[in-house]
Amino acid sequence: MTLTERLRQLLSAAPATPSDAEWTHLEGDHLQLRHGDEFIPVRLRREPRARAARCKFRGHGFTVSLPPRQYKAPASVLHEFTPWIREQWGRLIAHAVPLPQVQITSAVPLWGESVPLEWQHGRSLVLQLREGRIIAQAPPAAVATHRFGAALRQFYEAQARTRAHVALQTWGEGMPRLPSRLVFKNVDSLWGSMSSTGSMTLERSLALAPDYVFDYLVVHELCHLLHMAHDRAFWHEVGLRLPDYRRAEQWLSNNGPLLRLNAARLMTPQLYLAATDRR
Repeated sequence: MTLTERLRQLLSAAPATPSDAEWTHLEGDHLQLRHGDEFIPVRLRREPRARAARCKFRGHGFTVSLPPRQYKAPASVLHEFTPWIREQWGRLIAHAVPLPQVQITSAVPLWGESVPLEWQHGRSLVLQLREGRIIAQAPPAAVATHRFGAALRQFYEAQARTRAHVALQTWGEGMPRLPSRLVFKNVDSLWGSMSSTGSMTLERSLALAPDYVFDYLVVHELCHLLHMAHDRAFWHEVGLRLPDYRRAEQWLSNNGPLLRLNAARLMTPQLYLAATDRR
């Protein structure tokens, strides 16, 4: 029996206590924990190198890792971590952006600031930046929350891609070459990467961060075209281009978890909705 099958069996057979009733198994190793009017995404997985069960916040939710030989039932482990998950989530959610709502959301973060969002009628859901505000065109018919999230994701990536190209032209002089490819995606453990073939990857949530933080990540990855390792020579190159780069690093250290959470809530709001609310 697989971990997923065992988990589904244990949760369905658990006593109908308030604690048990708040856990919902979605699909595969993904679950939801009810927290007020929203749901906390939780992933349960086996960790070959883990010596004990552990729980960690990763980007948009929590991951509960089990060692290869886990003697406690997975459901028991989840319930043991429940108070800690709620406590950590409560601290984050107190400062997080609300879930986006069609025709209701009036502002969203962009480059470290709250930018007004204005709704207009249109044939399809499209977001554009005009004169310091975001215009959201939407058809009169109700638009599902996940479609709004997808439109926000496209909008943020377009903004980030435009700024990245400007940054590459600004700081690319003296480089052996410019990146061959630019990719934006969710990277839970890193903010960016540069492959040996010159493909640059940046965390999708960086469009919500202050512009100087985004520029730093572009420069950081760009300097890997000169030095792949984070050695003294690499940091010297970064410092030549951005003498105040430690300011951006400190911002990421202080605000990174909340930045990723806000991006996930805006771009994939369905993660925080009940399974029955998914469309």
